[in-house]
Amino acid sequence: MHRIIRESFFQRYETFCAELAKCRVHPSLDAVHDLRVSIRRMNAVLAKIEQFDPTIMVHRCAAELKTLMKPLGKLRDLHVQVEWVEKTFRIIGPGLNEYLKKLWARERRLRKKILSLSSGFTPEACAALSGEIRSLAGPVDEARFLETSRHIVDELYASLAGMREAAAAANNAEALHAMRISLKKYRYTAEILKPALGRGSSAVLKKMHALQTVLGDIHDFDVLIARLGRFARVKDRTKYEISNIRNSLRKLRRMRREMNAGLLRSIDAELAAIGPALLNPGGNDEREEQAQD
Repeated sequence: MHRIIRESFFQRYETFCAELAKCRVHPSLDAVHDLRVSIRRMNAVLAKIEQFDPTIMVHRCAAELKTLMKPLGKLRDLHVQVEWVEKTFRIIGPGLNEYLKKLWARERRLRKKILSLSSGFTPEACAALSGEIRSLAGPVDEARFLETSRHIVDELYASLAGMREAAAAANNAEALHAMRISLKKYRYTAEILKPALGRGSSAVLKKMHALQTVLGDIHDFDVLIARLGRFARVKDRTKYEISNIRNSLRKLRRMRREMNAGLLRSIDAELAAIGPALLNPGGNDEREEQAQD
């Protein structure tokens, strides 16, 4: 196994264990976010292990991580919805207040579930994989590793750029969400392979993160609009509550359209700024941790 993949795995496994311990104590917004990011980065390096060393079995470790990821994702969605509602509306009137109460109740239930799940969670399969990787030794074909790295990055970028047309469509919620997922795979892979692709790539990675943040904000609005719309259709709402929720939805949809228009005006430049050709070998940047989502 190449040292880049090996070192990346150990670093990410250590970070995952630290974030898991932190979330066990208190699954706050930041703790949940950091644990989810650590799991995503673990999944990214597992995918690279499969691509470069297909004889190493990573599926048990991946399944272990998946056990945690689903409830963490639900709790993170609740956190974000509450945050957007409180940040977007100066006055939380009837209807919206009931919606927030519902979110808070679900949040309490999920916190208990995650505390219970994480308190008894021991990543045995991941620990076993760590031991297996630590015992590996042998020569590595550097030229082949660099060539394969380039090929992987080129393919991931081509998949991302190929979503440009669908993202420009009128109803583009699903397309933008798919683009965000594709961008994450591209970015996390570029992070892992950074020493092989060029140490001067920090600026490109930051641009990837900026685009990912915009896509994430739009997706959060899409989720909030859909769920608040369903909440408005629940029976036993007063006319005043329904009116307040509908006015809130109109504001959210307007803000979403503005965010979407801003993205589409710059999407070609954004994609060009993170192309694989910019990840050139060379440069002497100090190695830095990628602490963003």
